[in-house]
Amino acid sequence: MNKKEILSLLEIKKILIIVGGDKTEKASEIPKLFLNDNPTNKTIVCTEAKRSNAIKLAELVSKQMNEQVGKTVGYGIRFEEKVSNESKIKFITDGLLVREMIVDPLLNNYSILIIDQVDERSLSTDLLLALLKKLEISTTKRPDLKIVILTSTNSNANEIKNFFGSDNVSTLSFGNEDSSITTTTTTPEIEKCKNLTPFILQLKSFNIDNLKSFEMITSPSLELINQSLNELFRLGAISSNQDNGSSKLTSIGNTMVGLPLEPIYSKVIIESEKLGCSEQILNIISMLLINNKNDLFINSKLSSSALIDSQSDHLTLLNVYNSFISNKCSPIWCNDNQINFQTIQTVQQIKNQLLNCLTKVSVKLLSCNDDGSSSKQSTDHIKKSFLSGFFNNVAKSTTDNSYETIVEPIRKVLLHPTSSVVPESNQFVLFGETFKIDRSEYIKDVSVIDQSWLR
Repeated sequence: MNKKEILSLLEIKKILIIVGGDKTEKASEIPKLFLNDNPTNKTIVCTEAKRSNAIKLAELVSKQMNEQVGKTVGYGIRFEEKVSNESKIKFITDGLLVREMIVDPLLNNYSILIIDQVDERSLSTDLLLALLKKLEISTTKRPDLKIVILTSTNSNANEIKNFFGSDNVSTLSFGNEDSSITTTTTTPEIEKCKNLTPFILQLKSFNIDNLKSFEMITSPSLELINQSLNELFRLGAISSNQDNGSSKLTSIGNTMVGLPLEPIYSKVIIESEKLGCSEQILNIISMLLINNKNDLFINSKLSSSALIDSQSDHLTLLNVYNSFISNKCSPIWCNDNQINFQTIQTVQQIKNQLLNCLTKVSVKLLSCNDDGSSSKQSTDHIKKSFLSGFFNNVAKSTTDNSYETIVEPIRKVLLHPTSSVVPESNQFVLFGETFKIDRSEYIKDVSVIDQSWLR
């Protein structure tokens, strides 16, 4: 790779697309080219579509430089960051950079922006490209910012060039071998995604009022836009469910934008402050946010019956976390209860990150154990908080220990085998997620609720 050629092309045009080559080699070598040709003290940032890639590349480049991660080279992913004041290169997920743009739309902290894995067409990468154009970062607003886009396919390079305009874009092959350029294309995530609510909320945070006319390489379907607007309106995040310029972020919506969570989880936290149980909700959500909840319990299911709540998976998780804390975060206690010590330590890290976010958006940490409320009232408040966000995820028990969802489309679902909830007749439950095993659909993160709470 000719360093002088890259720097020369970036002097001529604002954006450089580099096509082909080994993905890891390209993503690790390109950022290093700018280390000694970065006249400002600003950071070189490289976005990745996957969390694992951001960490892997930071570790690889640090090793190549005979340094520890977090010195010259660091990384940032949701709930985890390893950087220092010395860091000059930062590998970061595309979604996290979009979140940074909410606070700093012109990316003033960065001198070089490298966008990797563009051909994977992740939703956040597509949004990042659209924002660069919409906010005029790619043209006039940040003349000093150099943008390098890495892709493996010729067709993707042409899409990007057409999107930004050929007058603004140069193209270069990585290495001299055209054989490294692939011709396969990936279906954009925006065409596969069934829920665009977080995406639409982010667009609203950038004051994009007419969503249907927002220019992207691939636009979302009108059906999904309307569906997301309806959900955000019901969550109280926007003032109208119409896409006509009248729909603005409410105070609830602005708080949601400040939290690195799905809007439904943000709503749960906001509601929990009103009900005086935000500390308990924070602990439960931190438990729910670990990448693979199956890793929490060594045998996939909690072994200690003393910690199980037969009416709520959420309260069972709260019991586990509270017991871990009351036992002084002991690895011996974890081993005795068949709980993965490293995983529950990750829960603590997530909680600390969320706690910082709650402070920034002025959400108070309140405990339902401090207000003198009864145990029944406390657990009801916790469940009501979850229902405020998961109102579409409600089911009623049937005669054969299965459940039927009450929101269209009505379908038969089963409790997941790892759930602590004991089925009863005429029982209403809320659930966090569904997934299919063979031909059956299962619900997880389940809590029994009172029918009178439904609206």
